[in-house]
Amino acid sequence: MITTSTTANPTRNSSEATPAINSKRKRSSEDSCPAELVTFLVGRDKEPFTVHKEFACRYSPVLRVAFTGPFLEEQTNTYRLDYVNPSVVRLLVQWLYTQKIDLHIEIDSVLERAENVD
Repeated sequence: MITTSTTANPTRNSSEATPAINSKRKRSSEDSCPAELVTFLVGRDKEPFTVHKEFACRYSPVLRVAFTGPFLEEQTNTYRLDYVNPSVVRLLVQWLYTQKIDLHIEIDSVLERAENVD
């Protein structure tokens, strides 16, 4: 009886190695280098928030198009949010990495900043 296994065999020889991925293949957002970063420039002061491009593109169709399409954001790896409060972007960043939002942490900060808006 012949059996097969789906586990890797660490003793297999190099002639059985998986072929390399074609380097000419177009990259998709899922293929992005995990260490590749993008920056949100937020508010009037353009406060920078840097996140991994992979997470931004995975969880936001808008950011995926901006960072992988024929747009300035793709070339510069920056996305401007001129009229957004940095507290809101902190929540976005938290959600991109955890898919959870802890409103208890940010609610006081948001309320305090809302009182100081011109």
